[in-house]
Amino acid sequence: MFQLQVLDVDGNPTSSRPLSAEPTYLGRAPNNDVVLERPSISGRHLAVWVAQGQIWVEDLGSRNGTFRANGQRIRTPVRVRDGEEIRIGTDVRVRFEGEADFDLASPIVLVEDLEAAVSYPVRGSRFVIADSDDADIRVSGAPYTVLLLHANGEAWVGTDEEEGPVELGRPFEVAGHRFALKGSSQQVSATWDVDRERYPYTVYASLDGPQGSVAVIEEPGTGRSYRVTAENRATLLYLLVRQLQNDRQRDLPATHEGWMTDTDLATGIWGRAGISRNLNVLVSRVRSELRTAGFNPWFIEKRKGHTRLQLEDVRADEGEG
Repeated sequence: MFQLQVLDVDGNPTSSRPLSAEPTYLGRAPNNDVVLERPSISGRHLAVWVAQGQIWVEDLGSRNGTFRANGQRIRTPVRVRDGEEIRIGTDVRVRFEGEADFDLASPIVLVEDLEAAVSYPVRGSRFVIADSDDADIRVSGAPYTVLLLHANGEAWVGTDEEEGPVELGRPFEVAGHRFALKGSSQQVSATWDVDRERYPYTVYASLDGPQGSVAVIEEPGTGRSYRVTAENRATLLYLLVRQLQNDRQRDLPATHEGWMTDTDLATGIWGRAGISRNLNVLVSRVRSELRTAGFNPWFIEKRKGHTRLQLEDVRADEGEG
């Protein structure tokens, strides 16, 4: 794991912070991830993030600049080496240490169309291949297929009926059309969002509605709503809503919030563990129901052994329907 170390005047670390694909911001303002209360530091001075197994830094237009050890000023996104030090403003030094694997959640991931020898950048946490106008790649006759890139390096591809992990460089098919994930060495600005997309829905869920478990999905922008009343399906959504609600109260990063282990989720629904196949079937059925109701069901996300919701707003309530 990569980390950033803030150094004292003798070059000794005084504190450290782990780094990830989500940018870490340094500056004088209190809303930064690392607050440096020095006159030479700008309000939001520097961004640091991990991509393709490397640490990247970008000066965000600071007045007093960011510099390598040789005095070269950093003006565009650049990679820094393990153990390298940089100077921020006139009197703050930081050092970077550690190792990381190739990070699939970075914006330098590309989807390559192997039939046409054309590649498309993935600019967020999900990428759609389908025969529809909202697809990132439109393929005639293709089912709605979503590629999900997670901050832990996993990539999953699936339809409403099935899904599973996909490896970097290994081809996968959509309606007989071959694609593959690949990496690019291009420089990428930290201002690109990484894994922050949320679906514009609100979900209210309860285990104690008038007829039992219920989940209500609303789209505030259109006024549309839909009730899921089948017990297992509503319970699935309730448990995931509660997890996401609790994680947001704990102020977890967006990349970490909402994840529930499939074992805990299955136990909460059926009262026993070890039935992940039933859980996958249940997730597929909920997605199919939501799509029929006119909602995009891919706010239910999966990675290995975990499931979550990715939504604007949620509320779990055991006392109301």
